[in-house]
Order: sequence, then C-alpha cells, then structure tokens
Amino acid sequence: IAHAPDASAQDRSGFAVNAGLGSSNVRDKDAIESFQGSAFAWQLGVEYRFNQVFALGFGTFNFGKPTDTLGGVETEFDVRGLELLARFYVPLTERTELFGLVGNANYYVDIEPGGNNGLFGEEAWEYGAGVDYYTSENLAWRLEGRYYDGPRAESANLVTLGFSYRF
Repeated sequence: IAHAPDASAQDRSGFAVNAGLGSSNVRDKDAIESFQGSAFAWQLGVEYRFNQVFALGFGTFNFGKPTDTLGGVETEFDVRGLELLARFYVPLTERTELFGLVGNANYYVDIEPGGNNGLFGEEAWEYGAGVDYYTSENLAWRLEGRYYDGPRAESANLVTLGFSYRF
C-alpha cells in the first residue's frame, strides 16, 4: 500500500534568496534626549535550509532615514547593516509555513546633522517571526516582523512584505 507523504512535510532544503519592503521604527533614549522615527525600509538575504525546520542565513538591511527632533533640530538617522541569523520553520500545510528567527546584526548609523555622535552602537541581537505562503514549488510570499535589541536603550522594529525564492 502506497502512503502519500504528509502535505506539510515537503522538502524545501537548499539555497534561497529573500527580499522585503516595509517600514522601520528606530528608537534611542539616553539620559538627556530620546529619538523615535519611522521610515521606508528594506532587507535582502540568502539562506541555506538544511532540512524541513532549520536554515542559516546572511543578509543586509536598511532602515531608511527615520527623522525626529533632537534639541530643537530635525535629525535624520540613516541606519544600515549586515546580519547573520538562524531561521526555524514550522510547516502548517503544503503552501504555508510559520517561522521564527534569531540572529546578530552589525550596523552603521549616519546622523544628520552632526555625523555619528555615538548615540547608536554597532551590534544588536535580532529576533523575528513570520509566515511564508508558497504560490509555486519555489516561490513564497513572505510577511515578516523583526525586533533589533541594541546596546543601552537602542532598538528598532522592521516589518516587511516580500518573497523567498528557493533554488
């Protein structure tokens, strides 16, 4: 008797590229002032999925140019960086998977006016979750949210809608 494999157990191992467009929210608070701004953002990555549930990835992100008023001056933070992450998948159906991620992001901040005045560090832990919906064997639409927990009182959120393409 032939047994059809579980629809949610589809093998999606191998390399994939993913990209997303969305919105970022960047926050920083020190003893004197606080910054909170939102902007258009993007992320781009590659990953290797070892099995049905685990992948390692590398990517880049740009939080756009969120702005806020600091000391009475309109201030713009240009935040961009690189990330290394682990992604854990939970297949729900043949077409739908949930995932969680944890990683480390190294980032650079250019502050206008005034250059980089040290409000931001250079490293943050990254946590996230999302859902992939496959429209074909290799292409999935992706909705994803990420939280970046930087040093001191620095943090950011990134919410994107994008795709993942498996080779």
